[in-house]
Amino acid sequence: SGNSRRHKYSHRPLIKASVLSDSLGADEQQQTSLGNINISEAASDIITKAIEQQNSQANGVAANGSNGQRQRNKKGHKQRGKQRNARKNGKAIADPEFLRKRTETLLRMTGDGNDNSNDADLGSNLKVEKKTFDWLIDAWSYSGTYDAADYALSLLSRMEELRNTDSATPSIAPDVKSYTKVINAIARSGREDAGEQAEEILNRMIHDEAADLSPNTFTYTYVIDAYARSPSSK
Repeated sequence: SGNSRRHKYSHRPLIKASVLSDSLGADEQQQTSLGNINISEAASDIITKAIEQQNSQANGVAANGSNGQRQRNKKGHKQRGKQRNARKNGKAIADPEFLRKRTETLLRMTGDGNDNSNDADLGSNLKVEKKTFDWLIDAWSYSGTYDAADYALSLLSRMEELRNTDSATPSIAPDVKSYTKVINAIARSGREDAGEQAEEILNRMIHDEAADLSPNTFTYTYVIDAYARSPSSK
């Protein structure tokens, strides 16, 4: 019956020890027990462990959140840096006088008897290094000026000279990328002989045994483009 069922399970606690602990007075807590374990002690242990676990989880979330935020901040800072450089490069390409000044300064500094070390500074965060030569050649390619190809060829010739001198920094030697950028500058120049001049640079690459340069797909594409853009081919 109902009475016997209630009596049969009356020895089992029907509420959590923590709730029972909160509802009892101090004296009652000392006297009430579950087996040999005092309810107030059991409740205290459970609460303590729960708080420790909660704090541990919160610290973990905070640590992960902090690391994630640092990664996002770092990524955002890097992206903003790229955007600033892109804007800066765009302004430089749109300013032929800036390109002329930097190119002439670089050619002068790397001439005979001048300091062509990588520590030499051209201003505007440009140094005497291969990256600067390549950047200027590429900038001339998209500048749209009448003398763009001349400056690009001058920069390439200087890189070849530096490669062939004992005192030159090896990293300044032109590679496939350097030659390809020059061919692109020639293709965009609109010269009558753009195709022939681009092919001449291509042959310099192929027959340069010392450098061991192999033209890539972009190199051949720009040579074809030079012929296609050349007024003499139309």
